[in-house]
Amino acid sequence: MGGDAHDDEDTDLAAGVVDTTAGWEAIDRALRELHPRPPGHEPLHWPTILKWSLGGKDPLDGISAYASDRERPHWHLVSYGLSELYSKESNDPSTSGFGFELTLRLNRAADDEQPPAWALDLLRHLARHVFQTQQLLEPGQVLASAPLGPGSAPALRAVLFAVDPDLGAVETPNGRLEFVQVVGVTSDELAVIESWDGVRFAELLAARDPLLVTDLTRRSVLADPATAAAVAAAVDRDGSSMVSFATDLLGAAGDRRSLVLTVTAHAAGYLARSMRGRLLHDRPFTLRARQLEVLFEPAPVAAWNQDGAALVVDTTPALAHEIAATLAARPGVYGFATLPGFAIRVQP
Repeated sequence: MGGDAHDDEDTDLAAGVVDTTAGWEAIDRALRELHPRPPGHEPLHWPTILKWSLGGKDPLDGISAYASDRERPHWHLVSYGLSELYSKESNDPSTSGFGFELTLRLNRAADDEQPPAWALDLLRHLARHVFQTQQLLEPGQVLASAPLGPGSAPALRAVLFAVDPDLGAVETPNGRLEFVQVVGVTSDELAVIESWDGVRFAELLAARDPLLVTDLTRRSVLADPATAAAVAAAVDRDGSSMVSFATDLLGAAGDRRSLVLTVTAHAAGYLARSMRGRLLHDRPFTLRARQLEVLFEPAPVAAWNQDGAALVVDTTPALAHEIAATLAARPGVYGFATLPGFAIRVQP
């Protein structure tokens, strides 16, 4: 994700006519109101050639892009396919499909005729993530990723999800759907979000840029000392609203005498921050993978035990302090004096 490699058939501008039905038309209607166009001037649109249901690699039915000059010149991209575009198939009449479509606003140069291929690839990647994991992408959540856009070291390293500032949510014949905007964030901003609150951080960004336009050259808002100090104080005061972290790699091996958790470097960093933002504020935190959940629960005595499908680590304030101070996002095995026999292995 984030590179400029792509299939020509996926990213070349398509001239075909899209077959619109009730769910699709509801999305188009919202966009026509936001981006009025003269008759015969359709938005740019990239349909999926071979659909997911037919064995293709992309679950989206298509992506549309609108050139906008509101606030500043930018592209407004919108996905089609995470909601029910055609007939109603799910059992929940109140929600259309997954209940959302993705949008992305990206800064636009005067001579840009269409958005870059990497932006389309990003939305496709996120849609595949939803279909493969069945996990929703909701406002306030973050997803660490490879660098956004082409080049070796762009500033933005992850994405934050927020309610689209203009589109919000709409009711369709197939149920409600929300437009969830993808917003690029820097590494230090990601760490703050994971320690604090994604919705409130989106509000902080919106105070500077109401449309939350992703700009690959943007500096971190934390580069401003006053902003960094205010955010740090809010983190200490409020703690973290992030109740869980989903990871591809999570293992547990041991018995009643010893236990070793295996995590990725990014999950280790998240877990260390969760000790400060969650456990030391008397709030639980969960690491989740497909086959395993590990719940860190505030408790007066440190211990671990199995609770159904979940592994529970009873976490005292002393253990939370030690994990926060000891665990690092680099390979190694980390033990803790406050809970002998318990260790966390960080994979390379």
